[in-house]
Amino acid sequence: PMAVVNGNKGNDIIQLQVTPGQKLTLDASASSDPDSDSMTFQWWVYKEAGTYPGNVTIANPDEDKTQVTVPTDAGGKEIHIILEVQDKNQEIGMYDYRRVVLEVI
Repeated sequence: PMAVVNGNKGNDIIQLQVTPGQKLTLDASASSDPDSDSMTFQWWVYKEAGTYPGNVTIANPDEDKTQVTVPTDAGGKEIHIILEVQDKNQEIGMYDYRRVVLEVI
């Protein structure tokens, strides 16, 4: 599959500047599979890569569209969000990943 976030089809890390308390929509609905297999979506926080130690709320983490609420105490920190897309091929499921780095200003 090809994981696409907010229309960005590349493989580069997506860098976004956000503010504390902001609700951010992340959209993977343009993701695709060259074999036209159905796909599953999973959004998760990669805590080890970020600098914010607290919890981050991801609404609907298993949908193609989700919202992330930036914690109000996250100013000056980074939050790394991972999109994992898996195709549902019967023989072997393939994966693609995208990273979104939230720089909280």
